Amino acid sequence: MRSLSILLVPSALLLGACGLPSGKDAIASELISGGIPAFWKEASAEQQERISTGWLPEFEDPKLTTLVREAIAENHDLRAAAHRLKATRENNMRARAARLPQVTTGTSANRRLTGSGSSGGSPASSYGMSFAASWEIDVWGRLRDSEDAENADYRAAIADYRGARLSLAVNTAKAWINLTEAQQQVDLAKQTLQDFKKSLSLISRRHREALLRAVDVQFGRNNVASAERNLRSQVLRRDEAARTLELLLGRYPAGELEATPSLPTLRRQVPAGLPSDLLSRRP
Repeated sequence: MRSLSILLVPSALLLGACGLPSGKDAIASELISGGIPAFWKEASAEQQERISTGWLPEFEDPKLTTLVREAIAENHDLRAAAHRLKATRENNMRARAARLPQVTTGTSANRRLTGSGSSGGSPASSYGMSFAASWEIDVWGRLRDSEDAENADYRAAIADYRGARLSLAVNTAKAWINLTEAQQQVDLAKQTLQDFKKSLSLISRRHREALLRAVDVQFGRNNVASAERNLRSQVLRRDEAARTLELLLGRYPAGELEATPSLPTLRRQVPAGLPSDLLSRRP
């Protein structure tokens, strides 16, 4: 009876170990079973037809498209995200290779003289080759869990890179629109200043003709001074918008980027889409 109990204990331990869930399954079992509501994941046929994955061509602005492509190619932060993705992919490949058989080979060559005595000997060469293979059996699931963890990190790095790429494209479009709007404000401020100067000239002439009071001239001068201050403020705002866009493009922020005279327009109304789609495309 004593020997029987000794055999049963290791057997129970092995059976219990075989019944343990892997790390991925253990984590998944703790997640909320409710999931995402069905109306968040399903859409009608009409909604699916209206949802578009490419929003940039909707603006029909070649300049905006060129700037977004330049930002994706030259932005320093996106390049750093790409390098992190590459490093994570290499770690994932190493984790997958750990579960494969390990094979090592080697070669050797030797040359020596044979014989003895004063007459010397003849040279002889020998060659050798070695081969070894090993394979670690993943009994407890350690290698499998390590590979699952690296796979999760790799998928997270891919999502981070895609999110950074989308965020960069969106921020570039916003910066371009802000620059165009700031340039329009500068043009409006210039026109306002010109109108106030014309009005002041007319008021001054009528004052010389004794048709208006001196206070009217002062009001006109105040309007001109206010318009000049507003123009300087709008120019600074325009230059700041240009520098912001230049930074996104990977350029030196000199504030020299010129804006288009008008804002881009959409061919059609952008649909709201599905909540789950919005979550997957969030920056």
